[in-house]
Amino acid sequence: LIDETKNLKLNYVFDAVDAIGKGLTKDCVVITECTLPPGTTSGPIKEILEEKSGLRAGIDFGLAHSPERTMSGQVIKNVVEDYPKIVGGINKKSTNVVAAFYRKIVKKGVIAVSDCTTAEAIKVFEGVYRDVNIALANELALLAEKIGIDIIEAIQGANSQPYSHIHMPGAGVGGHCIPIYPYFLLNLANKYGLDMKIVYSGRKLNEQMPYHIVDLVIEALNEIEKPVKNSKIGVLGVAYKGGVKSTYLTPAKPIIEKLKRLGANIVIYDPLFTKEEIEEEFGVQAVSTMEDVFKDSDCVVAITDHKEYLKEKLHECISLMKEKAAIVDGRYIFDMDIVKKKGKVYLAVGRVMHK
Repeated sequence: LIDETKNLKLNYVFDAVDAIGKGLTKDCVVITECTLPPGTTSGPIKEILEEKSGLRAGIDFGLAHSPERTMSGQVIKNVVEDYPKIVGGINKKSTNVVAAFYRKIVKKGVIAVSDCTTAEAIKVFEGVYRDVNIALANELALLAEKIGIDIIEAIQGANSQPYSHIHMPGAGVGGHCIPIYPYFLLNLANKYGLDMKIVYSGRKLNEQMPYHIVDLVIEALNEIEKPVKNSKIGVLGVAYKGGVKSTYLTPAKPIIEKLKRLGANIVIYDPLFTKEEIEEEFGVQAVSTMEDVFKDSDCVVAITDHKEYLKEKLHECISLMKEKAAIVDGRYIFDMDIVKKKGKVYLAVGRVMHK
């Protein structure tokens, strides 16, 4: 976790390590899997374990880092079937023992690397790559809006070339991983006087995308000659990503807070949360059906791409909106042509077809 000033909160990890150290005996092996700033396992974790146990890492007990490479809801499948396991130990013996352990269960094999710090860096680099790539996609999408092209069409065309792997733009990046990992590197780089401009700029751009969604809501309502104040705005999804019941660093939070300050009447629907859970956390009205979020709405904003929306006849609900109404699609879950045929304004990040 990080705090309000973007400093890392590793106390949970160190508390666990402290407890493990107190019970550590000779010939045990300790493996860290949670994503850590490079240098943590061979630094403070090793020091805590040795202090609490009175044993020596790499001699009396093994110590290695093998980062989890998983997605919420798919942990066992990801570990066993999907990806090679990265392993880096405090010494060669620790690496070999931990690699042998994981080879028993990981079908894609094990990649043994030089040390713990390299293993830690690999996982953080993976996440930062995704964050920077998404930021690039978002920046290209902002340009696409200005020059009048469809960013989805442009990305799909570009990615037909095997060296292009542009990610999808959208309402923002949430969760416990991608928004956090850049700060692992930024905080570490500061200690060495290194200015990581690309990592920093990408993170800041992604943190601004929820506010761009609000700008699109204002623009969409302007097109139908309505102010944000007192307009009924339906919100589809508060989870930070589709299929996951978690709101940690969700883009929905800044979007909803800004719309509240502008005087909108907000109604939320998320099929993975109860009405009570949503209302307690976000302080606005929640409804139990998708029809209720569309009914008499001036604007509906899609923030999360839950599969349930399509099963619940998403496009049929558009007809329940006011005659003059708009869709702001933060996750590209709507068919732009269907929205157009139903006579509603359509706006999305990087897409310019309005009516």
